[in-house]
Amino acid sequence: MKKLIKLLFGLAVVFFALIIAAAIVLPLVISPNDYKPQIVEAVKQQTGRDLKIDGEIGLSVFPKLGLTLGKTELSNAAGFKEKIFAKVEAINIQVALMPLLDKRVEMDEIVLQGLELNLQRNQQGISNWDDLMGSKPAKQEKTKADMPELAALAIGGLRIEGAQVHWLDEQSGQRYEVDDFNLTSGPLTATEPVEIKLSTGFISGQPKLKGQLEIAMTVQADIEKKRVEIDAFALSLDASGEALPTGKAKIELKAEQLLFDHAAQTMAMKGMVLDALGLNINGSLSGGMSSGAPQMTGRMEIQAFNARELMAALGQSVPDMADDKALTHIAAGFDLLATNQSADLKNLQIKLDDTVIKGRLGVSQFDHPAIRFDLDIDKIDLDRYLPAANEDPVPGQTGGAAAAAPAGGGATLFPVAAMKKLNANGEVRIGEVINRKVKATNIVVKVKAKDGQINMQPSADLYQGKYNADVTVNVKPATPRMNVVAKLSGVQIEPLLKDLQGEAKLAGGTDATININASGNTQAAMKQSLNGNASFSFQDGALIGVNIAKIIREGLAKVKGKPVPPNNEPERTDFAELKGTAKITNGVIDNRDFAMKSPLLRVTGAGKANLVSEQLDYLVKASVVGSLQGQGGDELSALKGVTIPVRITGSFDKPSYKPDLSAVLSDTAKKKVKEKVDKQKEKVEQKLKDKLKNKFKGLF
Repeated sequence: MKKLIKLLFGLAVVFFALIIAAAIVLPLVISPNDYKPQIVEAVKQQTGRDLKIDGEIGLSVFPKLGLTLGKTELSNAAGFKEKIFAKVEAINIQVALMPLLDKRVEMDEIVLQGLELNLQRNQQGISNWDDLMGSKPAKQEKTKADMPELAALAIGGLRIEGAQVHWLDEQSGQRYEVDDFNLTSGPLTATEPVEIKLSTGFISGQPKLKGQLEIAMTVQADIEKKRVEIDAFALSLDASGEALPTGKAKIELKAEQLLFDHAAQTMAMKGMVLDALGLNINGSLSGGMSSGAPQMTGRMEIQAFNARELMAALGQSVPDMADDKALTHIAAGFDLLATNQSADLKNLQIKLDDTVIKGRLGVSQFDHPAIRFDLDIDKIDLDRYLPAANEDPVPGQTGGAAAAAPAGGGATLFPVAAMKKLNANGEVRIGEVINRKVKATNIVVKVKAKDGQINMQPSADLYQGKYNADVTVNVKPATPRMNVVAKLSGVQIEPLLKDLQGEAKLAGGTDATININASGNTQAAMKQSLNGNASFSFQDGALIGVNIAKIIREGLAKVKGKPVPPNNEPERTDFAELKGTAKITNGVIDNRDFAMKSPLLRVTGAGKANLVSEQLDYLVKASVVGSLQGQGGDELSALKGVTIPVRITGSFDKPSYKPDLSAVLSDTAKKKVKEKVDKQKEKVEQKLKDKLKNKFKGLF
């Protein structure tokens, strides 16, 4: 038995000795370079291409199976421009021999140097690698026993140096180039994470771009579970070219962890930070397939940025704004729920300079977007974001922001194409708004838009009163149509007009309603087609800029040829009530029942105001009903009870007031003559009575 064991041991020693001897002797007596012609011929027969091996072929057997290949080229497919399909400067692969006996693969670092690939697609859609793919072999069923099983797989790493890839698509004209591609990795095993670093240059033809890309990460893959985990991911992109707004851009993307689980059909990204064009976005996302549809959720934060600088970086001009610090501090955060057909932003919070916006915003059906929103805004001064006011308005224009950017008569009012596509439904609530210096609080705006019809229902607290309206714009017809129903209740009109126009010609508590409609897509067209009706009522107010008593007094003095009496009274006519209604036809406002009551005057009026030509033709009739002491003096007491007409003509900006006193004076003269005749008649009658009495004295 001992002899048998010794014999077997001896045979084993001889066997391994022969293997070692063969591993040492074979590379010495057999040179793989002697078989270059046969290798070249075999490639030619199999592919029809020319293989050129300029470098040496190295072969080793023990202690490692090794192959080194020097400079080698493979020609391109027939009919393609480039002569070379692939070229490599050097390849080095080595596998430890002895571990193979235990079904363990242990390889040294795989090195690939100077790889160059020229990939092309011709006008017919044929690629220059199609012929290398060959026909697919018939699918064969393999049992588990037929499949080789490895106890372990370990690769010392992968190193690719100076690789180049050129891609030309003659069908689309696209051209891409990857230049100086370098990749290094740590040891590759089935159980341990591996560090990977990649850097490359790139050039594209459409769009024209060039730049540098760098990626670093640690990857751990579980092939059986179909799960990949990437830690410490970092990407840096530095690009330049005509396609970029300012000719260049730098993007950095980092993530603490990326997870891809193919079996569970889920992915996740934790601790993401994106830095691009002055924007810094961070957050975490996770997603997967829900009922067969992709879905993603997470929280995103956009750090404060300067929108003016961002617009400049994108090559966009910054709009003219009254405040040069507007749009310099913007930040946002939201919870995201997104699918391939929708995006829902919940717990939305936006910081716009001094304004805070909170709420929810959603978009569905990306091919035909439907927008839903529910927003709360604390306060916003819109004047900051509008063009600066004209400090020196031209004659005829009032000052203030309202004169800063008058709408041209031919300017387009509605973006018809965009409004036809708009599908929106939501509500915005605002604590305080300043717009064209007009201040409003507790604003609520409800919006519905679909199929070219947009409806807005705004309401607000306005200058101690209330405002609400219902506005509909319909762009479905060839000519857009608009309808407005609005109401003011208890609004103090004087401060409103002062803030809006820089001056006020009316004061008092205001109740007003308006129901108008118009068609067109310019201001001029809207004016010409304006139709509807309105009513108004002002209490305890005044006409500012006109003193009716003064006008009457001065007109009377001129008619009498007397000097105009001095008067320092304000240009103002106080009233207890002013009301009326109006009908609007094709841009002409027609009022027939104007009425104003004051302790001194009763005023009625009728006439027209043409919104198209902005001209007035109005007749006011003022009746003196009280003492004019202090507003006209005793010289007007004779006019008590007399109705005095005042003609108002001219433009909206410069109205002219002319009293018609000739009729008044004529009536007054007639009255005086009649009084004189009556007095004379009385005297004659009295004298006649006296004579008759004396004559017949004593007869009775």
